[in-house]
Amino acid sequence: MTAIWSEGWTARVRSATLTVLDEDSQRAATLGWMAFYSPLTSGGGLHFSYDTELTPQIARDISGPGWRSLDWTRDQHLSAGWIQARVPAHFMIRRGEQRRERLGIQAQDGKLISVVNGLGSAIQTVWVADAEGRIYSAASVPAGAKAPLLPDRIAPNAAGTASALRATFASSWIESIEAVAAHPERFMLPHSYVALLDDTPFAEPGLPEKGTKRADRTLVYGILKGLGP
Repeated sequence: MTAIWSEGWTARVRSATLTVLDEDSQRAATLGWMAFYSPLTSGGGLHFSYDTELTPQIARDISGPGWRSLDWTRDQHLSAGWIQARVPAHFMIRRGEQRRERLGIQAQDGKLISVVNGLGSAIQTVWVADAEGRIYSAASVPAGAKAPLLPDRIAPNAAGTASALRATFASSWIESIEAVAAHPERFMLPHSYVALLDDTPFAEPGLPEKGTKRADRTLVYGILKGLGP
């Protein structure tokens, strides 16, 4: 009962993900980490589709049952033993799928002037590189809304390479996500963008949204439709 009084009934989910979205091919590749914590043992377990690859990070000295059950009948149902009361559970995730989300970019007189948010989540900040590698940015763009793009003063030019982006998949994913968020210009190419989102439209929640408190770090690296390098 102590856990209930001090922490309540609410389960908590934290995630850090990076999605590479190719708007031309309508393909998205997502990688990252998810962490789950609940004051009580979860009766329903975790649910993911077959498109998500899960790698559980299990400590050898963890207390609790030594067995876990997984049901693949209708989806990936981590049904028992995965979420124990007051014991954090961590997973590395990878996901590849077809997606239709995109940014709508409007240009005038050789300059980018506006962006329409079609990524399925509110954008905190977005950086967009034009054909010459000049970076424009916008902030606080609701899903489906249009916002002006202005030349970015902090990171005026894209200085990335394809190898720099590939390296993020081979190194520490959390560190790579933070590196892209801190210095997007080091990874951006002409006709690309980096968007920091409020929600996680490209990663499954695992637990039901109702009664769950979330804290997400979601980055999208996009290749603009019809303009890929």
